[in-house]
Amino acid sequence: MLLLVLFLACIFGAIGAGFLASASDFKGMTIPNSYSVIIIASFALCYTLMWVFGRDDIFGPLLAHLISALFIFILTASLFTLKIMGGGDSKLASAYAFWLSLPGLIPFLFYTTLAGGVLGIIALGLKKWKPVKNAQTSS
Repeated sequence: MLLLVLFLACIFGAIGAGFLASASDFKGMTIPNSYSVIIIASFALCYTLMWVFGRDDIFGPLLAHLISALFIFILTASLFTLKIMGGGDSKLASAYAFWLSLPGLIPFLFYTTLAGGVLGIIALGLKKWKPVKNAQTSS
């Protein structure tokens, strides 16, 4: 039971850091590195706890997680170089990729792309529809 509580605490820590990162990105178009560090640290703690308590069947081999994160980092860093993706987004995606093993990469890329496409369509719709008028400036 204690192991389950610790496992869920690590997962909710990573999810909470993602919510904080999205709020920071929404407010100021920046994602602090500390959120990526929290996500990676929560994975490291969770992986270590599962290994120590003999539940190494929960995660794949550590090398598979490292390769997964490296692949996502190379992909998103390339998108950053092409000015398609932000640097904070790249680091955040790489941090979350630590939680995946190699079989989880394709669903991760699919759902991330799908969510980004939906957000892009909403942004284009809001730009065209303009539900909020420009604020009046006082001179």
